[in-house]
Amino acid sequence: MTKLDLVLVHPKPDAQFEVDFPVAIIEHANLNFINLTRDVVLFNWDFADSDTSAEENPQHKFTTLGKFPVQLMVESEFGCRDTGMMEIEIVPFNIFTPNAFRPDSEIPENREFMPVGVGINPEVFQFRVYNRWGEMVFESENPETKWDGTTKNSHPAPSGNYLWKAEFEDIQGFDHSMKGQVILIR
Repeated sequence: MTKLDLVLVHPKPDAQFEVDFPVAIIEHANLNFINLTRDVVLFNWDFADSDTSAEENPQHKFTTLGKFPVQLMVESEFGCRDTGMMEIEIVPFNIFTPNAFRPDSEIPENREFMPVGVGINPEVFQFRVYNRWGEMVFESENPETKWDGTTKNSHPAPSGNYLWKAEFEDIQGFDHSMKGQVILIR
């Protein structure tokens, strides 16, 4: 005896989602989550920071630094369930600039000058150093290429006070501009 269509199996959903910034700086940690799962009726988001949501495409603001294993649990109209997970990292946006450097220092970190920090997009970066007459003595478009105290023609720049300006984007595309002074010690 053969019975056709005796058992009906409904497909299991495949919980998938994306976020606008999987790595974000704390000042801009209000993230948009987009559900990519098809044919589901229930959504349960766990942001791993004691907050949850039942919205299909929620927005969530992280308020602390760290890594958060965000989970999306979904259920179809037939009770079939699945869970998807993605790790979100919230980093600080800190820029530090020394106020002096010495190219012949015994300490390697003191031989070059460059603002350093976390959260900078290295692909959108411009750094310039000017002498007291406003002449540019150094320029870099790479945060790894630091000023070693020489001029554009590779001669040692004289001791003194120099002005610098940095324009760059953070990892989320927000523009930043900084300027300051540095003392070159010989």
